[in-house]
Amino acid sequence: MPSEIESLLRKLMFWMGTALERGIHAAKRARMQMDTRGGIKPVLSIESQLPPDFFMKLISASEEKILRTTVPHLQDKQALEISGGESLFLSHLLHRGARRVLAVESPRLMGTRIQSDGIRGLIVKGEATALPIPSASVDYVVARFTSQGMGDLSVALKNVSRVLVAGGQGVVVDFHPYGRIAKPDAQRTKAFQSGARALEDYYKLCREVGLRVVDLREAFLGDDLRKHFSEREIPVYRQLKGNPLLVFLYLYKAKANV
Repeated sequence: MPSEIESLLRKLMFWMGTALERGIHAAKRARMQMDTRGGIKPVLSIESQLPPDFFMKLISASEEKILRTTVPHLQDKQALEISGGESLFLSHLLHRGARRVLAVESPRLMGTRIQSDGIRGLIVKGEATALPIPSASVDYVVARFTSQGMGDLSVALKNVSRVLVAGGQGVVVDFHPYGRIAKPDAQRTKAFQSGARALEDYYKLCREVGLRVVDLREAFLGDDLRKHFSEREIPVYRQLKGNPLLVFLYLYKAKANV
């Protein structure tokens, strides 16, 4: 009799253990499904789903939409455009009243281009991390860090601060840190080797080089970019719609003892 009871107890413990193990596995599967629905599942980057030229066309359109409506009046100011690619806003800065505009574009671009009369507006080759500009010589900066190979973000921001006069202003444009922009490989589009992983990182990096972030704006892949997609590309547009593309940081360099 005792042996029969012992045998029944062993079977009962085996069944209970099996049921508990199955319950644990079921809970793990449910957790994995919830995590996937919650966004933990890896997603494809935007530029991996679009041709490179088309992707940069969307970036340029987003830059233009915001910059052309937010750059202030620059009467008698010295302005600077920094670009890791081709200069796009030299003429606009002149139209905003700047006395003189210098555009620094990537030395990887072939040839030398001159916009305007070559006196008030001039394009030179240079890098964002080593600007060929004298210190404290610029009143307003448009720094477009939306290209590959821009280098170290902290060094580029330090250069922006260096060339600005005390009381100078500007705007820095970068790929949005929350956007599906950067690829997980060496050919990523994300601009900087040591960039910002969150919006608050920009405030810290700017503060470290003597710049204040006084305003911040964001550009998303939205209805205004719908016109750039062909009918057969609409499914891709719908899939990517709402993703953040760019962040615009409006900066001020404080005057001494302020």
